Amino acid sequence: MLNIFNIGKMIKKLGFLGFLGLIGLLGVITHDYSWFGFFGFFGFFAFLREKHHGKDERLARNYDRAARNGFIFTVIVLASSIAAINLAITPTVGSLVALIVFIFASNLLIFAISVIYYDRKGN
Repeated sequence: MLNIFNIGKMIKKLGFLGFLGLIGLLGVITHDYSWFGFFGFFGFFAFLREKHHGKDERLARNYDRAARNGFIFTVIVLASSIAAINLAITPTVGSLVALIVFIFASNLLIFAISVIYYDRKGN
């Protein structure tokens, strides 16, 4: 569980994950579309604007719930997709790489949507 006494500092640190979105520019330079998944990190810059001071147990609980949603999605989709790829007639490494990129980007998207949903829900 998150340390609720330093939640303001944790929010600022979470915002710096947005700089990982710059790695997505390698996709433009190398014409390799698998790098574009890193553009999803630009959404974390929104946490740099947030003003959270002191303790915020509800925010910590929302992050815990959102992380749980992303984890459950990853476990279910990764297990079923790997099984489907292995059952395919000609499984390729490229299909496995595309699957991991899809799961990575979808996991970040589910986390962000879940945080927004739980924040607006209010409980």
